[in-house]
Amino acid sequence: MSLLFEGHSCVVCSRPTALSCGQCNRAWYCSTDHLRQDWPVHGETCGAPTPPSDEEFRVITLHAVRPEFSSVMGIVLMHTDPHVDIVPVQCRADPGAHEALAPKPLLRRWFTDSPPEPMILNLGLGGQVLRAPMQIWYCPLSLQRGAPVNLATEHITAGKAEKAWCGPVVVLKFNGHRCRRYMDATVQDVNLLTAYFLEYAL
Repeated sequence: MSLLFEGHSCVVCSRPTALSCGQCNRAWYCSTDHLRQDWPVHGETCGAPTPPSDEEFRVITLHAVRPEFSSVMGIVLMHTDPHVDIVPVQCRADPGAHEALAPKPLLRRWFTDSPPEPMILNLGLGGQVLRAPMQIWYCPLSLQRGAPVNLATEHITAGKAEKAWCGPVVVLKFNGHRCRRYMDATVQDVNLLTAYFLEYAL
């Protein structure tokens, strides 16, 4: 099976895998052989019959856990367009992932040169702690090169920023300070971003 998910690896060989024990969905394996091999350990916590017969092993099979998809409104500032867009951003949450992890936004359509990296904006105007922090996804390669200049950030700062931002930017808004879930970003959030881009020094 070709489905591979970040964060899961085979208990036996550590290979990335999307297959988990079909009985408990708590242990991950790349093959039924490795599930059998680990059964003396895993069987004690799995809750399935111990030791299982060949027929029971057919029931306690591996199954692929499919990701859950959702969408949230995010703020997009592109280097190719001076306008700020608020658009749906699709996110993927992998079943079995740790509760503290936010869903993973799918951003490839905006970041075509290199993978983006995130940073979290916790402080708002006047240094006030934000109840809903902003997650800013950016292209480190563009910032390193100093090109191309982001036309949207240039527009919202009226060209008065201390330092020009380069490359695309996608901003998502967390639903609370624990940063576990996203909520829809709005036009009002652009004011906060404008203040940040006016003063940023990354």
